Amino acid sequence: MTIRYTGVVEYTAAAYGTEWWGSRRPGPVQLDEVLPHEAGCRHDIALIGGRVRVVAADLRAEWGGAARG
Repeated sequence: MTIRYTGVVEYTAAAYGTEWWGSRRPGPVQLDEVLPHEAGCRHDIALIGGRVRVVAADLRAEWGGAARG
């Protein structure tokens, strides 16, 4: 799946307890949800070892390859 965001106003990534960038992986996804936000939408991804949050005007998801356009 490819997810493309438009109008990104916030991007945060955090590790729990220890740094997981580089060779360490953050672990399986526990939660993946898109919620309404005053700027458009908020995409939260919670992992065993951390989290990622993107706030954007909109997002587009496409299965099987890169989105075109």
